[in-house]
Amino acid sequence: MKRPIKLNRLVDEVTRSISVRSEVEGLIKVWPDLVGEKIAQHAHPVDLKDGLLVIEVDGSAWHHHLFLLKGEILRKIQVHFPRIGIREIRMVTRDG
Repeated sequence: MKRPIKLNRLVDEVTRSISVRSEVEGLIKVWPDLVGEKIAQHAHPVDLKDGLLVIEVDGSAWHHHLFLLKGEILRKIQVHFPRIGIREIRMVTRDG
């Protein structure tokens, strides 16, 4: 039998989840401002789990370009959206 969760802990977890979701939506909204319009046309966030942000890119050239900028992009995200807790970025090349 599972132990019951205290109500205040549950409220804290739900509140944090809503707050993080709001920040993720904010990140997606300002993505072009963070990385620049040109990059945003060829790369966008597609997944976030356990501190890993996955960015889908258009082809190997864009993959390489973003790989070189990964540290700078990560720092910008961490400064503007610290509550999300992103610790790592991984690029994946779009199929097709």
